[in-house]
Amino acid sequence: MKNIHYIFLLFIATLSLSSCASFSTKIIQDKTTKLTKENVQSIEGTYAIKSHKATFLSNNRKVISYTNLKRNSTIDVLTTKKMFDSLSIEKLVVDIKILKKNKITFIYRNQDSIVHKETVKLKIRGNGMLHLKNRHTHITGVPLIFGGVDISRSRIGLSTENELFINSVHYSQRTALVLFGDDRRLNQTFYFKKVQ
Repeated sequence: MKNIHYIFLLFIATLSLSSCASFSTKIIQDKTTKLTKENVQSIEGTYAIKSHKATFLSNNRKVISYTNLKRNSTIDVLTTKKMFDSLSIEKLVVDIKILKKNKITFIYRNQDSIVHKETVKLKIRGNGMLHLKNRHTHITGVPLIFGGVDISRSRIGLSTENELFINSVHYSQRTALVLFGDDRRLNQTFYFKKVQ
């Protein structure tokens, strides 16, 4: 019986925290090309693996832009389980292809040699963005009582300048006895230049 209560509590806590890991439209407002089932192929192409610029939403809801990115600014970090070392990153590009049945493939290659291939399910939303089914949830202890939860989500789209962008949200919450807690929300968008 204790296990059922624990699972139920865990489920309710995770459900309530999921809304905290929501995307903000403010960070990409008026900078996107609306993708639909009819034009979703327009996102296909070859892109640089490293982001050249990014924006993030600060705690006071201001959008801040920055360049000279150093970490967490490559497509593999935001979309796949494969991580490349810094030397490999310099030589790679990413081919993006839309497959049937709502799937997208990221093909990492060095000239004509394929280094890694990852296929992710997606859903085209009414806002014209592709929500990737690569959500990660990591739970420790009992959230909201004594423990924590980390939730990461990504969605991608095409900017009005024909660049790929990835909007990534990470929510982290830690609580001890409900009274003491800390939560952090990171909402970032990274832009990648089209090579071909």
